[in-house]
Amino acid sequence: MLLTGVSCKRQEKAPVESSVVITFSTGEVVTRAGDGVVTDGGGIMLDGSGNPDLFIAIVNYSGVIVSTYPSADPDDTEVLDSSSDTQVSVRFKNITNAGDYTVYAIANTGGGVWGAPTDWTTYTTAAALDALTFTELTGSDLPTVSDRMPISAKGTLSINEGMNGQVELELLRCVAKVGFKFKNETDETLTLNDCVVILEKINPTQGYLFPQTDDAAGTARNLNLISSSLTIGPGVTTDLYGNHLVFPSNAPARSIGSRYFCNISFTLGGVPKSFSELPVHDKRSQDIPSLERNQYLQIETRINRGLEISFNFVVLDWNQKNEDIIFH
Repeated sequence: MLLTGVSCKRQEKAPVESSVVITFSTGEVVTRAGDGVVTDGGGIMLDGSGNPDLFIAIVNYSGVIVSTYPSADPDDTEVLDSSSDTQVSVRFKNITNAGDYTVYAIANTGGGVWGAPTDWTTYTTAAALDALTFTELTGSDLPTVSDRMPISAKGTLSINEGMNGQVELELLRCVAKVGFKFKNETDETLTLNDCVVILEKINPTQGYLFPQTDDAAGTARNLNLISSSLTIGPGVTTDLYGNHLVFPSNAPARSIGSRYFCNISFTLGGVPKSFSELPVHDKRSQDIPSLERNQYLQIETRINRGLEISFNFVVLDWNQKNEDIIFH
């Protein structure tokens, strides 16, 4: 029997909803006493409802932003799974193609923190994000080590054919820290008059928000660490005048290679002491070629019982947390 007038309607396959989870952490430490507490500017700011001051952009292979958190047009395409000042997890449900993507994230740009973009949703490409810089670290309202300072991350996200993907990235501070310690190894109180400590050409006038191959931007300048008189008790090691925040930079090129120099001068017992162009070396006497984001350059001057003076430079990872641990 021949049937006529019968047509077959093609059934469209329902699109697969993606489930992409991106988790950001700030390196929370775990001790025998429990979780460490973020007290050094490395945490994520949360509002009263627990929402993080966090922007995320997912960029495809063409360098185009395909999804953001928060979205310019919220429609439940992204969900905040969990948030704390040390870890945030966000789920995206609107990624339509498998492949490798680049994730950009920046936290703590609101709430009066310096250098904040006015509106994240105006950025549509990776090139625009990569070009973003913070302004010069000057003025009276600089972030301090106890503030929530800008932290960022950039990494790769792979999404499979089932539209699933998961990645964890660590948010790192966009700046580095420089500190100066004075160690009195004598048995008497020392008074240093007219103490001046200058680190030559380490601090650019601006720095990139996201990591770059060459992370410096702008022109390097000298960093004046101390300009004062000091009184240090016997056997005391003192952190002087807090810590200074600097943008990532490469050591300036010299005739002897790329190297940072430090100049230290003071008067001790009426005798002027001056040390010019001290090379900033690590423990193996190797030049420190650069200071990168989230690093801590610690400079220490020591005076021993024979009134001999020595200097120590060391670069540490700036991720230690202050902890109060009680053993029972």
